[in-house]
Amino acid sequence: MDNISIYQALQPERARIFSEDLDDAQYFAELEAFPSPANTLQTAWSDFFRNALAAMVAERTDVFVAGNLRWYPVEKQPDIFQTPDAMLVAGRPKAERKYYKQWREANTAPQVVFEVIGNTTENIADALAKPEWYCRYGVQELYQYDPIRNVLNAWFRARNEDGTLAQHFTHVQNINGWRSPFLGITFLLNATTLTILRPDGKTFEGYMDAIRRADAEEKLREEAQMRARLLQEQNQRMASKLRELGFSPDDI
Repeated sequence: MDNISIYQALQPERARIFSEDLDDAQYFAELEAFPSPANTLQTAWSDFFRNALAAMVAERTDVFVAGNLRWYPVEKQPDIFQTPDAMLVAGRPKAERKYYKQWREANTAPQVVFEVIGNTTENIADALAKPEWYCRYGVQELYQYDPIRNVLNAWFRARNEDGTLAQHFTHVQNINGWRSPFLGITFLLNATTLTILRPDGKTFEGYMDAIRRADAEEKLREEAQMRARLLQEQNQRMASKLRELGFSPDDI
């Protein structure tokens, strides 16, 4: 089902928005009232966070990483759920899941969640409400990144004197240089973008880094194909010239 069909199914009384001949300004003004799919920048950062988490635990079979997977924390309460952009659950096996139903996972909540904030009023309002929700249902660390404004917010559960986790989140005041207590990764926020360092100090490949690498690899492939084509044409011309002179190219 395409996006328009989804919206029509969700909002049948306003399906006319997608069928009438509206100008762009009116169309997008109407569309803004609906939950909208993520923009490309939001999707790219969501993928980055999920892939970074997966790379960290690639050799582990007891850590589950997922992105955009619906998480139900309470049995028989289907209206209570979130769909994190990326989440990590230590102590649960890697396996295919249609949903993450916590009561079937030894009641283990995701320890770490990443959310990417979109550029709509609805998304921002939703983001403001999520820390309380994630805290209530057992998350230890929550990271919310707005790639458009380049703003990162983080919350974590501090340790009590007896070593147990606090019941409430603490908001990280100085995010630049912050080291995740659970993951051991470090967040560096400069004037333009977010960089994350692995526990060993190496940099995770970011969104723009991946684009530049892909472009460079594509350029190298094109150059190699061009050289091969030129060499083939050169050999063909040489073979033709040899035949004109009465020689067989196979004898040379």
